[in-house]
Amino acid sequence: MKPRFSVIIPTYRPNAWLQKSVESVLEQGLPEDDVQVLVCVNGSDRDYYNQLRTELTVPGVEVYYTPNPGQGAGRNLGLTKARNELLLFLDDDDVLERGVLDAVSGAFADPKVNMVIV
Repeated sequence: MKPRFSVIIPTYRPNAWLQKSVESVLEQGLPEDDVQVLVCVNGSDRDYYNQLRTELTVPGVEVYYTPNPGQGAGRNLGLTKARNELLLFLDDDDVLERGVLDAVSGAFADPKVNMVIV
């Protein structure tokens, strides 16, 4: 069985890249149940959080809010919500190349591997 991913994307303020970042994860070609995308709004106002909850209504994408500022707060919140065995931290202006999650999954086929840095 292939490992499943929780992808944590902290975000602070609206930007043009967040949607592309989320789409790049969802377009990896993995089954919907194998990828959990956690968009964590950290320290921004609630309007941005509510906007994202309205815009990102795609299966597999969850939006959370913490009043604490900083990417660390967003990443920590994502860690508490992650359900899958593999974690990937992605900034809100990053885009994954196609096949990245398959490559990471393949690396974990070797029992000696316990971490992959992308």
